[in-house]
Amino acid sequence: MGNLFELGPFQISESSSKAYNITRNKWTWTQAYNILFVDQPAGTGLSYADPTYSKAYVTSQEELATDFYAALRELYQNTNGCFNKLGITGSSPLFVFGESYGGKYAPAIGYNILTEAKDNKGFLTGLKGIAIGDGFTAPFSTLRNMGEYAYNFGLLDYQERAKIEQFILNATYQNMN
Repeated sequence: MGNLFELGPFQISESSSKAYNITRNKWTWTQAYNILFVDQPAGTGLSYADPTYSKAYVTSQEELATDFYAALRELYQNTNGCFNKLGITGSSPLFVFGESYGGKYAPAIGYNILTEAKDNKGFLTGLKGIAIGDGFTAPFSTLRNMGEYAYNFGLLDYQERAKIEQFILNATYQNMN
């Protein structure tokens, strides 16, 4: 969403003459910064992996951060890659942003980068910060209030609210056990 509708180099909008209209985004961050959008981990968003290769899917924040670090290592240290051609090195300023559920990932990735730089003389020494945009960092707490929130805005009647709240309780209970 950020790439295609917010801060990427192009904007996509509906058009009456065709399905979509693609135009250059004159407010894009790419005019001043190098931006890399990563759809991670495998199995989320539009990313996928061979379902028979179970190691492609992470099961913890630590695994996610380790995989992300390995991907960054490949991008930064590949002498024929675009980072090298642009003069981007491990000491270049780096900011890690996570949006929505990525708000859980950005801190783990930042922590991994800092730990590697300190403990293992990691190649990434330019981390300047992390940021979270409208982070979905506490899903169980957030979901517990959705029924009441929608009811108070008139989006649900009382029966619909009760049904949604029961569904959320069931899902929350199952995931916590």
